[in-house]
Amino acid sequence: MHSRHQTMEAVEPTDLELREAIRSFMDEREDRSGEAMMADFMVLLGRACSRLDEGATVEEAIADLHFHGLEREVAATVVQKAAETVGANQPLNDSGQTGGDGLTRFAILVIVLLAVLVYVYTAGS
Repeated sequence: MHSRHQTMEAVEPTDLELREAIRSFMDEREDRSGEAMMADFMVLLGRACSRLDEGATVEEAIADLHFHGLEREVAATVVQKAAETVGANQPLNDSGQTGGDGLTRFAILVIVLLAVLVYVYTAGS
């Protein structure tokens, strides 16, 4: 028995990559794969994380995604997950220890997967 394990990383996309991911993510075709939706979500998450890392407020990060074409409610969900991701990777104490250990990263992946599943479920209703 073999299992495929895929790791995705959220990185800051270019404006073109962001617009394409938003267009694709908001596409309501039923034949879209979960992997395609996750890839698009990771682009959105990367943009939101980058904005928060740069010092933007949650509202500014939401406005940025909305400006590029993402629905405001969806943008709020993405930014919420980005805030959790950024917060999990902030130093926990003065010794520089970070919260990015294996368990935290697994929890972030689960949160991201749940967000995508909730979006798919609500979009299908």
